[in-house]
Amino acid sequence: MTADRPALLRQESDVSHRLWRLAAGALFSIGLLWLAARGVSWAEVAVALGSARWNLIAAAVVCVVLATALRAWCWRRLLVATRVPVTFVRAWKILLIGQFLNICVPARAGDVARVYLMGDASSMSKTGAATSLVVEKFFDATTLLLLLGSVSLLAETPTALANVGHGVAVAAVLLPLAVVALAYRGTRLVRFLERRARGTNGWVVRLARYGETIVESLSVIRRWPELVLLQAGYLGVWLALAGVNYAVLRALNVDTDVPVLASFVVMVVLQLGTSVPSTPGKIGVFQYLAVLALAPFGVAREAALTYGVLLHVVGFGPVILLGGFWSWAGLAAKRRG
Repeated sequence: MTADRPALLRQESDVSHRLWRLAAGALFSIGLLWLAARGVSWAEVAVALGSARWNLIAAAVVCVVLATALRAWCWRRLLVATRVPVTFVRAWKILLIGQFLNICVPARAGDVARVYLMGDASSMSKTGAATSLVVEKFFDATTLLLLLGSVSLLAETPTALANVGHGVAVAAVLLPLAVVALAYRGTRLVRFLERRARGTNGWVVRLARYGETIVESLSVIRRWPELVLLQAGYLGVWLALAGVNYAVLRALNVDTDVPVLASFVVMVVLQLGTSVPSTPGKIGVFQYLAVLALAPFGVAREAALTYGVLLHVVGFGPVILLGGFWSWAGLAAKRRG
């Protein structure tokens, strides 16, 4: 009994810590929802939602599903160290499960699930699976920066965002250079670590092994045809997501002079803001970020909040349904097995 008591106390402490963190996140989300909704007539929000053009909402849902399918296709091509072939459908299922968990569980649990599920499905190392997500984030960042930089330089930008285009354009050049340098020069670093290694179990040896796996996973960046193909694939992912934002703007007839630029700005703000751990479903956080993103474009608070509510449902709904279904199907299959 006494030997088990410290472990029991640690478990109770962990549970208490998680409950406090969940409570703090809930209060934070409620506070943001209050900030977004203060002075807003919910009756008018309901009327606006009821008068939305459902054909455009359906188009937005199609864009959401298309974005997940394209992302799965790209991710499958990043898996360079697999021992067992992974089909597109299998990669898509794992991706949807990961996105579902990222929405419903704090602390990016979905990314961890993707690493373990793909590692089991392909018999590849967890380091290789994790590196594929790092490379995915590289393509996400470069594509997002290039898109926003291009649109903000070509379109008329609100005063509050006047200097964003130039800064984004510079960042879009510097970030790819850093990762490309690692892809091309990483082998030298691994060889250096191997020369410094002592024995077979030292931390330098382990670091060299991890580094070798990482450099191998970055090999896609050294193959220009594959690099261009993947960059085009991730461009399609982000254009589809921008299409979701644009379709919902038009479905609600939100009044803005630059709807295309507004769609991209909303996409960037939501991507950055919702990546921070918060309450399950990002309720409150999502709506506040939508209001914040549309404010520089002169969109009224009620219209922006209505947009945030509908975009939340359209953007997360298909992923929650599909990812939740495949999570349930996977658990059911394990129980039967």
